[in-house]
Amino acid sequence: MKTDLRVLRTQKSINESFLRLLEQKNYDKITVQDIANGAFINRNTFYMHYFNKEDLLEKLSRECLGDLEKSLVVRKVSELDEDFIFNLVKDVLETIEKNKKFYRIMMVDSNSSFFTEQLKKTIEKYIYEYNSKKDSAEIKILIEYLITGFIGIICRYLKGDLKISIEELSSLLFRLLYENPYAFLVQNE
Repeated sequence: MKTDLRVLRTQKSINESFLRLLEQKNYDKITVQDIANGAFINRNTFYMHYFNKEDLLEKLSRECLGDLEKSLVVRKVSELDEDFIFNLVKDVLETIEKNKKFYRIMMVDSNSSFFTEQLKKTIEKYIYEYNSKKDSAEIKILIEYLITGFIGIICRYLKGDLKISIEELSSLLFRLLYENPYAFLVQNE
């Protein structure tokens, strides 16, 4: 069934209004009326598309993370090797780069941690698929350490704090995964 272009335009307008508002103020302070006003629609029209602003946030997040999951699924193999890990890191970063504005708004400008937590769960789920020791406390701690660090670096990149290309960042993160971080620090002094 084909979706009406007016519906798509209205949803796009709502999404853009919401993202503009997230750049300007705290998620908790945004109202449905604010979103509707920015989209030049009335509240009833908003509710024809979304239950509430949480539903809007969840659908936008799911759509964006769906693109990320697609890039991860392409990389599924039976064995993790260096080439696979490097390309996986690069694919994730390139996917984020394609949606850089959305990721920046959701992870840096917005005071809502919802999207960052969803991103963390998406990456975590993918990593656990390759690990047979899922229930090991050491593995859980290691994965938490890696993902939290990775997300922190993504946030710094999105803020513009890191003047580095995706290729260079991929290479650096890959090296950090394969080398002891302490040894890496000592090497680069």
